Amino acid sequence: MLDEVICPKCGTTNPSGTSWCLKDGAFLWPDEEPDLPGVRLAPDIDAAGPPEVTVEPRRPVIDLRYGVTLMVQVRNQSAVAESYRIDLADLPAWLTGTANEVTLPPGSAASVSVHIGVRPGLFLYHQRIPIVVRVRSRDDGSICVDAPVELLVPRVDNGLRLRAVPDVVVLTDTTHGTVRLTMDNARSNFPRRVSLSASDPDHAVRCTCTPAEINVAPNAMAVAEVRFTIPATSPGLHQTRLLTVAVDEHGRAPVTTTITVEQEGLPVDAGLADDEQTAVGAVGYDVASKPLAFTDPSLKSLPRLASARMRLDPEVVYVPERRRGEFLVVVNNGDGVEPLHIGLAQADDGDAVSYDFQPPQFDVPAGQVVASTLVVQPRRCGRDDPIERIIRVQAFDDTGDSIECEGTLVSSGWDKWRIGSIVLPLTGGAMALVGVVTAWTRQSNYYGSDWFERLTTVAGLPGSTMGQNSLFTGAWLQAEPSLSQPVGRCLVMILALVMAFGIAGPEGRVVRITSLSLLIFICGYGLYTLLTPLPVATGGLAYGVYLVIFGGLLGYCGGLLARR
Repeated sequence: MLDEVICPKCGTTNPSGTSWCLKDGAFLWPDEEPDLPGVRLAPDIDAAGPPEVTVEPRRPVIDLRYGVTLMVQVRNQSAVAESYRIDLADLPAWLTGTANEVTLPPGSAASVSVHIGVRPGLFLYHQRIPIVVRVRSRDDGSICVDAPVELLVPRVDNGLRLRAVPDVVVLTDTTHGTVRLTMDNARSNFPRRVSLSASDPDHAVRCTCTPAEINVAPNAMAVAEVRFTIPATSPGLHQTRLLTVAVDEHGRAPVTTTITVEQEGLPVDAGLADDEQTAVGAVGYDVASKPLAFTDPSLKSLPRLASARMRLDPEVVYVPERRRGEFLVVVNNGDGVEPLHIGLAQADDGDAVSYDFQPPQFDVPAGQVVASTLVVQPRRCGRDDPIERIIRVQAFDDTGDSIECEGTLVSSGWDKWRIGSIVLPLTGGAMALVGVVTAWTRQSNYYGSDWFERLTTVAGLPGSTMGQNSLFTGAWLQAEPSLSQPVGRCLVMILALVMAFGIAGPEGRVVRITSLSLLIFICGYGLYTLLTPLPVATGGLAYGVYLVIFGGLLGYCGGLLARR
C-alpha cells in the first residue's frame, strides 16, 4: 500500500511517485503546491480539429419501400473528447432522414447509422440525387465536415403497353385509313424513347407513323397516328389484311399489336350512272347545247375557316365510369385576317358519349385564340376494363365550311370492389341496428323504461326503497340484466352507426375498426352472461344478437374490400 497513491477525487490507485492521477489528471497531493509539468503540444496536433468522415456506400441505391441505411464512420483527430451530430443536408422534400449523435475520445473512431426513407404515397422517377451527410461538433459550430453522397432511385419497369383505337378498321370503297396508337408507360418510373413502324405480311400496304419517334414520359401515355394505304380491291370483293404495329425501344425487344383491316368493294351496279353523262364528265364537256364554263382555280378565294386551326386540350382525358370529363376546344385564328363566328357540334353520330359545349357558339377575332369548354360523359358500359372512345368535334362558320379535331376519352369500368365496400358496411350497420332494437319491441321486464330507477334501487342511493345494498349482493345479480343490457345495446347502436358512416374514411380503416370492436364487445358480453350466475329468465341477449354479429361480419368484409 505504501507503493500506491489513491486519487482523492476519483479513488483510482496510482503507482508510487505519481503526482497526477492517471485517470482524471487530478493532483494527488492536495496539501502541496503542484508543479505544473512542462507540456508542449506538437505543432501538428490542435486542441480541437475537424473529424475524419467516411460514408459507405458512397453511391447507395434506395429501396422505394424500405429506404436505405448509410454507415458513417467518424474519427476524432483532435486532442480532446468531442461530441458530434450526424444529420442529412440538402435532402429533397420527398425523402425523410434520421439524425444521430456520437461522443468520441481523442484519436478514437465509431460507425453511426443514418437512415433515408421515402415519404408514403409518392411516385419517384428514376434519377440520381446528390445529398450531403453533415458531421458537426456540438460544442463548436465552426467544426463541420460535409461528405457528399449520390443517391440512386432505381428503375421500375412495368413494361410498355400498346392499344390501337380502333383495332378493327372497315374500309368501304376506299384505300386510306387512320388508327390512333396509345403507348402506356404506367407505373414505370423512367422515360422511353421509341421508334414506330407498321407493316403487313405481304408488304402490300404502305404505312406511315406520325411521329416516327416519340418520347414517353414516366408513368404517362403518348399517342401517335398510323396512316395506311392499301391496294384497291375489285368491286364486290371482301378482303382482310393484318397490320402489325411495332414499337421498338433500343436495346429491348419490340412491343407489337395487330390491327385488322376489313376491305369491302362496292357492288358492281352500285356506281352505275348514265353512260352519256359519265363520258361527258370524264372528258370535260357537257351536252352540245350547253358549253361548259371553266374557272381558273387560282382566282377562287379560300374559305375563311381554312386558315384556322383547332385542337382538343388535353388530347387524352381519364374519367371513372359514367363520370364527366372536360376538354378545351381551342380555335386558333392566328393566321386569319378576318374574324370568325364559330359554332361547335359533335362530329360523329354515335351515342356512346354525350357532348355539352359551353358555349356552343363564339367569335374568334383575327390573330387571336379562343377556347370553349367541352363536357363529355360516357354512357354506361357495364365492363370492368377501361374503354377508349374517340371524341370528334366539328367547328363550322356562317358560310357552312367546317374543320374537325379529335381527342381520346378513357373511361374505366365498374369498380365492383368499391361497390361492395359501400354496400356491405351499410347493410351490416342496418342489420346491427335492427338487432339492437329487437329487445325493446318485446314487452320484457328487463328492457323497460325504468332503467334509472332500477339502478338507484340496486345501488342503494338516497331515495331508494331497498336501503343501502352492496353492488355485489344478490339484489344486484337479480337486477343486473336490466342495468347492463340497455347500456350495451346503446353502445352497439353507436358502433353500428359509426361503421355505416365510416365508408367515407380512407381505405375502410374506420369500418374495420368499428366492426371489429362491435364483434369483440358482443362476444365478450355473451361470455359474461354465460359465466356470471345471472337469473335464468334474463332472456334479452338472444333477442337480435345474431343480427348484430352478422352485421358486424358484413361490415368487416366491406372494410377489407375498401383496401383493394
